[in-house]
Amino acid sequence: MEEMISPPWVLAPVHGQEILDLLVELDEAEKEEREREKLKRREVKKQETAQRREAERQRKKFKPMEQSLPASPCGVLISSSVYNTPACSATAPLNSQSATFSHPPLPLML
Repeated sequence: MEEMISPPWVLAPVHGQEILDLLVELDEAEKEEREREKLKRREVKKQETAQRREAERQRKKFKPMEQSLPASPCGVLISSSVYNTPACSATAPLNSQSATFSHPPLPLML
């Protein structure tokens, strides 16, 4: 009965300080692990923010160039190439054979 209430392998006066030291070490290790995870998340977030800002700078850098390109009266300007739109193709001849083109007609973008 005495062994069930107070097991002989754990005696507070003898092993108490050892157990306390072990618990303190485990607690400190857990705190350090959480701090490392926190720093890792912070670094990942910094990198994502830097990439997002760089992408925004690139967009702003190329946006004035896109605005300065002349707009086609009946087409959409995509990568310096004008493609006919449905509104523009209504004014163009329906039969490409009747029109005199020096190049094949451009594809319609819907």
